[in-house]
Amino acid sequence: MHSHPLIAAVNGAVLPRELTLSITEEANLEWRGKTDQGVQPLAEIRHIRLWAEYSGVGRPAGRAEIRFADGTRIWVSGATRTGASDIDRARVYRAFLQRLHDTLTAQQKAEIAFRRGLANGSPAKGWTAFAVCLALDVALVGFFWNHMREDVQWIARPILVVFGLAGVVLAASVGQAMAGRSYDPNALPDDLLPS
Repeated sequence: MHSHPLIAAVNGAVLPRELTLSITEEANLEWRGKTDQGVQPLAEIRHIRLWAEYSGVGRPAGRAEIRFADGTRIWVSGATRTGASDIDRARVYRAFLQRLHDTLTAQQKAEIAFRRGLANGSPAKGWTAFAVCLALDVALVGFFWNHMREDVQWIARPILVVFGLAGVVLAASVGQAMAGRSYDPNALPDDLLPS
């Protein structure tokens, strides 16, 4: 049994705490802490979502949500308790997720929804976020296009076109992050497992 001490929360606990997560020989996910302990069969996993959060300083921190058939949810972090990135915790987080995915059978991998993107995302939220960001981009470009001085139009309008196109790309990225694109469980995405 491989043990992985990580910051985690079970079933929406307000304060995440250090839990030791283990993948057992019986193909269970087990967690233990000072006050929390539990076990769930890997065969009962229905959804795994991975994303990376940027705290504004330093490296991004990996996050995961694992949902089981009975409604149990476990949020796992590759950061410190305060949310700061930490190289050692990031390595433990990566090792835990790699072991979890390697232990799943081919049938389990076919039944689980593997998503990348922000927690609690959905296709409806993705399309909504895309539409809002796109509308904001069009409104800003339109405003500046119509309200610039004539003597700077020759340089400002090409810059505005580039800015507008970059805004479309950003809107699509935000929409995809909110929607939660799928990922291949046999090739974990490096950008979501910072180490």
